[in-house]
Amino acid sequence: MNSSFSSDLCSSSNESNNDTNAQCEVKLSIDLNNNLVNGSFDFNIKPLWQHNELEIITFFSLTDTSVKIDINYTCSISDNCDIEFVRQTLTSKLASLQLESVRQTLANRLYNSTNTRYILCSNKGFCSPNTSFCHGMYTRQNATYSDQEDVRRGCLLSIDSLNVTWTQTYTPYTRYGLINTGSYYCNIPMCASDSVILETFQWLTINYTLPVNVSVLDIITPHPPTTTTTTISTTTTTPNHGSYLFGHISIAVLYFVITLFFI
Repeated sequence: MNSSFSSDLCSSSNESNNDTNAQCEVKLSIDLNNNLVNGSFDFNIKPLWQHNELEIITFFSLTDTSVKIDINYTCSISDNCDIEFVRQTLTSKLASLQLESVRQTLANRLYNSTNTRYILCSNKGFCSPNTSFCHGMYTRQNATYSDQEDVRRGCLLSIDSLNVTWTQTYTPYTRYGLINTGSYYCNIPMCASDSVILETFQWLTINYTLPVNVSVLDIITPHPPTTTTTTISTTTTTPNHGSYLFGHISIAVLYFVITLFFI
């Protein structure tokens, strides 16, 4: 970083519009295996209901050692919060982060490279006899006094890639200050059962923590999953393709690429 860019990129980009409803948006794409960070600073018009928001999307590969992280942070345009967030995020703690043990645990739980037979995804019995892969989906909404968990499952004949996608969305001034969303594809018998989906993502909630400063948002304090304040609902789906998309569209005004080799 080293002051290689202006400290008021977002504000400068908005000078010609002078829009008081504008907001800054930072996007970081982190490749831990190659020690590389790409990023962009944007500004766009803030909806009336929109507050500061932080979204962290992590992709754990089940077939190799790849771990990639996308971080999207939206904040006020008045106090250089975008630049400060980047400086607080790209630190030595992030550079020294070791996630292979987390990724390997997920791989051991969900993927068997030698398994070429048809599999049973869960004990619900909704999959066709020629099912080759399963799809597990999970949502957890953390509220002040109670939480809600939702589990869904699917059956697939083929997919493009096997991975676990874990999205953490922090939004202040809402009933649910933190929403965790998970998705994975697997090929081990019963890997899309309710119990395996719950255990996998509850374990990930406890054992995977990024050194990102969430105190920049005024949100409720996240707490570990419990069995006493949780409501479970299940739905079976059969996706027609092997992708699970997350993201949102913004108006890009200023773009830069940061290349960061961790030491």
